[in-house]
Amino acid sequence: MNDLAGKSLVVTGATSGIGRAAAIRLATHGARLTLVGRNPERGAEIEREVRALGADARLELVDLAHTGAMQRLIERTVAVYGQVDGAVLSAAEMPSATAMVPFAQLDDPSIEHGLLSEVRSAAHALRAVLRQMLSQPPADRAIVVVSSINGIGAAAGAALYSASKGAVIALTVAILIARRRSGDYLGRLVTAFDRQDRLEGSRVIRFIL
Repeated sequence: MNDLAGKSLVVTGATSGIGRAAAIRLATHGARLTLVGRNPERGAEIEREVRALGADARLELVDLAHTGAMQRLIERTVAVYGQVDGAVLSAAEMPSATAMVPFAQLDDPSIEHGLLSEVRSAAHALRAVLRQMLSQPPADRAIVVVSSINGIGAAAGAALYSASKGAVIALTVAILIARRRSGDYLGRLVTAFDRQDRLEGSRVIRFIL
């Protein structure tokens, strides 16, 4: 199927897990893809794979934790493809070694990093994509934010990880509600999967507002 032919889509976290699976699926539908990740070897691999499926794709090796990185990425994407029609925001930090440390024993830097790093990156990514979409003529468009079941039902021993995922969900739903009130329906904006390696067979939780 080529129902996304000509659409310019950005996929963050495209070098592994759900982001990689999404990139492959979108490639089979004819999308033009900007693949975003940090690992050069895995990035080159997914770029070759989606191009072998016939997709027009470009790889961006970017650390989205850096302020302004997503905005600059969007600007480069527009310079190549002319616009951004959608995004799958799947970049995430996996729980660190401190995730299993008893909460009372965590030091200040661990708490601040665990709570803020992913939420900050998600906020910058959402803002950059939304700004670009709103600057374009009205058209079919969608943003998918991949979160975690831990953001809905907290996991024992992973308090900071669960809290950060919950914050990303709350951030995204709040943005969606605000856009809906202004008459702009962006569609499905939060999706949580219970598998990290594929789309097929995953249990999907959606907030559709």
